[in-house]
Amino acid sequence: MNTRRWAKDRELRQTFPARGVAIGTALAALVACGLALGPTPVWAGVFQPQEPGGASALANTQPGVVQRMEPPSQPPVPAVVGGSAPLHPPEPGEALRAFTLVRSWLDAWAMGTAAAPATASACVTLRGIDGQVVARAEAIAGEGTGGQGVIEEAIAAAMEQAEERSRVSNDALWAERMREYAKTLRLTLEMGGLAVPVDVESFEQAALMVSPGVGGVGARVGSGATGRVSLMYPSVIVATGMDAGAALSSAGSDALEQGDAALAGASALQERGVRFLAFESVWVTELGEDRIATFLHRGGRVFETRDVSTAMVRELGERLAGVLEGREVEDGSAASMGAALSAYALARWGGVSGGTQEQREVWTRAARAMLARASGGMERVTPGAAALWEMTGLEAGAQGDAEVGQAIAIGRGRAGQVLVAALAAPESLPPAVAAMAAWAGAGRAGALGDMGQVERADAALRSAYARTPAGEWVGLMPWAGWAEQEIASARRRVAGGDGALGGAAALREIRDVVWKHQVGATDVMGQDRDLVGGIVFTRGRQPLPTWHSLRPLAYLATMLGDERLTPAAEFPGQVLRMLASLRFLRQLCADEAVMTWGDGPAWGVRGAVWTDEQPGEATAMGLLVLGETVRSLEAVQRRRAGGQ
Repeated sequence: MNTRRWAKDRELRQTFPARGVAIGTALAALVACGLALGPTPVWAGVFQPQEPGGASALANTQPGVVQRMEPPSQPPVPAVVGGSAPLHPPEPGEALRAFTLVRSWLDAWAMGTAAAPATASACVTLRGIDGQVVARAEAIAGEGTGGQGVIEEAIAAAMEQAEERSRVSNDALWAERMREYAKTLRLTLEMGGLAVPVDVESFEQAALMVSPGVGGVGARVGSGATGRVSLMYPSVIVATGMDAGAALSSAGSDALEQGDAALAGASALQERGVRFLAFESVWVTELGEDRIATFLHRGGRVFETRDVSTAMVRELGERLAGVLEGREVEDGSAASMGAALSAYALARWGGVSGGTQEQREVWTRAARAMLARASGGMERVTPGAAALWEMTGLEAGAQGDAEVGQAIAIGRGRAGQVLVAALAAPESLPPAVAAMAAWAGAGRAGALGDMGQVERADAALRSAYARTPAGEWVGLMPWAGWAEQEIASARRRVAGGDGALGGAAALREIRDVVWKHQVGATDVMGQDRDLVGGIVFTRGRQPLPTWHSLRPLAYLATMLGDERLTPAAEFPGQVLRMLASLRFLRQLCADEAVMTWGDGPAWGVRGAVWTDEQPGEATAMGLLVLGETVRSLEAVQRRRAGGQ
C-alpha cells in the first residue's frame, strides 16, 4: 500500500471522526482490455499488439464487483444493523430534494420539521471558503428505521463539529452569526445504499476488479450493537488517491482498531473476522457563486464527446498554458524533465494560441524565461532534457531582453553539445531517449544546415526502432514520430529532398493499434463513461486509462494534419477518434467540480480521473495534445481553402 496515502487518510479520519458509519450495495466496475499498452514509466512504454482475430476492447471488458466478488461461501455476519434500509441510494430527484433540504437547515442553522428521504447511509462534508474541510460526519440506518433519519443525523453531527470550530461567541447574537457563518460553507452530501458483503482474495485483485471512486467500500467486524463498521466513501477514496484495494485495507484496519492490521493482507484480515463490504452511492455538491447543486461522478462532472469543439480545445489550451506559466522553474533546473517539457509545451502553444498577439507572446516569453533560468545547470542535463530545451529554443527563439537571449544562447550551446554526444553513441541510450535525441538533433541540424547531423539523427532513430520490439514501438511516441518528421523536413531544407517520411507505414500501423485500445462508449458500463477516449495500459496495477494515454495521442494529433499520414478521405474517421480522446483529456482536468474536494492548481491535468494528484509532466503533455490538434485542424483548413 502507498504509505503516504495511508497516512493522509488516517489524518483525515482522525481530524474529522465519524458520528456513525455508512453501509450500502454492490459496486460495479470496469476492468478493461486484456491486450493493451504496457507499463508506464515517464518516457517509455511496452506495447502488446493484438493478434489477428483477437478480442476487441469490449470483449475483454471484465464484469464488475457483483459478478467477480462473489457473495461469501460462509453465512455472512449481518451487513448492517438496519437491514430494512433501502437497497439503493435515492434516485436523482430525491437526492436533489435531500440536498436542498439539508442546505436549508444549514442556512437556518437549525433542523427543520420536513423529513429527508430515506437512505441506508449518509456522509456530510462542509468546506470553508479556502476549500479546507471544516466538518465531516457519517450516519447509518438504525434497526427497523427503514433508513429514516439518517441524513438528519449526519447533518446534525456535521453542524455540531462546525460549531466547535467556528469560534463564534455564544452570546445573544450567536444564532445570527452562525447563519452568517453558514453562508461561507460549501456542502457535499453523499447517500449510500445497503451494503453487500463480498469476499476479497487479495487487495491487488480488488484493485484490478473495481473501478476506483465510483462507489464506496467498507469493512465490518462483529455484529449487532457491538459490531464495528468502517466505510470509505467515494469522496474520501478520490481525495486520498486510493484504489479499491487500498480503500478496503484502510477500512479493514479501522474496523479492527489494530495498528498492525494496516500491513496485513485481505486473507489475514478476513481470518481475524473482518467482512468486506461494497455499496452504491450518490454524490451531490454545490458549484459556482450561485451554489448550483451538481451530481459528481468519481469526483467530477462527466464531459461528453459531443461537447468537444475547436473553441473548447482552444479555451482548454489557454487554461493549461496558464497552469504551466505559473510554475516556478528554479535556476539551474536543466535536468528536470518536467520543467523542460513545460517550457517546450508553452513555446509550442504560443504559435497556435487563439488569443491576441500579446497573449501569444506571454506564452513564448514564459518558455524563453524557463530556458534562460535552466541554462545555468546545463552541465548536468540529460540527453532527454537537452532535446526538450533545444526544441524549446527553436520554437521560442531568443527575442527580447539581451540578458535572457544570452542565457538562452549559452544554454542551447550546452544542450547542443549533449545532443551531439548522444547522437554519436545512440546505443548507449534507452530507445525512447534515443528517439528524443534524434528528434532534437534533426531539428538542430535543419537550422544549422548540417547534413551529417541529419544522418546521425536518422541512424539514432533507426537504432531506437531496432532495439525495440515492433509491438512496443508505441512506447517511443511521440518522440519517434516527431523525429521522423524533423528528419524529413531537415533533408528537404538542407539537401532538397522530397520530404518523404521513411517510417510512414509504421506510424500508420502504430496509430491503428492505439485506436484499437481506445476505450469506446460501448466498452464500458455507465458508471465508467468518464473513461471513454482513454488508451488502456494493462500491465500496471490499475488497468484503466490514465494521463499516460496522452503520450501517443500527442503524436496522433500531429498526424491528423499531415496528408502523408492522413489523406483527406481518412480525415473524418481520424477526427472522430481524436474527439473521444480530447474528451478524456478534458475529463482529466481539475475543473471547478474537482476543486470542490481536490488539491493542486485548478485546470491542471490529473494523473487519473479518480485522483487529484497532478504528475509534473501531465499538464505539459496535455497542452501538447491540444496544440498539435489545433495545428492539424488549421493545416487541413488551409488545404481545403487552397491556401497551402
